[in-house]
Amino acid sequence: MQLFYINEIRDNITLDLQESKHVTKVLRKKEGDILNLTDGKGGSYKAEIIHLHNKRCQLEIISEKEEEKQHNYYLHI
Repeated sequence: MQLFYINEIRDNITLDLQESKHVTKVLRKKEGDILNLTDGKGGSYKAEIIHLHNKRCQLEIISEKEEEKQHNYYLHI
């Protein structure tokens, strides 16, 4: 599973040049394909590719899931 880190999640997201190229050339994704995103704060999102180009890839959030951080250990500092 490919998971992309997005610092600020909005309804419409544009990937930067490097990630857009990775999506098109390496992963060979097409318009309409689904990508998994995370915000690094426990949020998990699914986004659909709505516009695809080597230099710019636009995504639209189609679902989101907030996950509580659950640790199986106690950390004492």
